[in-house]
Amino acid sequence: MKILLLKDDMDCRVVISEILSAQGYSVIAVGTPEEALKAIDDTIDIVLTDFDLGTGVMTGPEVVQNMINNGYIFGKVLMSGDLRQASKEQRAIFDSKFQKKGFEELLIAIKKATL
Repeated sequence: MKILLLKDDMDCRVVISEILSAQGYSVIAVGTPEEALKAIDDTIDIVLTDFDLGTGVMTGPEVVQNMINNGYIFGKVLMSGDLRQASKEQRAIFDSKFQKKGFEELLIAIKKATL
């Protein structure tokens, strides 16, 4: 299973990528909306994105919506320190949501997105 991880914080991106890789996932880790939009292709099974990407250009839900609008089909996981910052409409496009609490919860959220 191939995951596209979009997280602006490099240290967190590296740790999350290593944990997912240790669980057997193939991970493409990127730090900006532009990199994610270039990296998406039909081999991606799940997009795991943070809400706030720190760029002011696009939020994680906006990036995912752009991918959907371009015809890509994949599981969608939103991670955030505070899920309330995403609107009801933004949260609705995700198969699973994860509020940063621990990596076991993240793995559960990823499994929910693949069902």
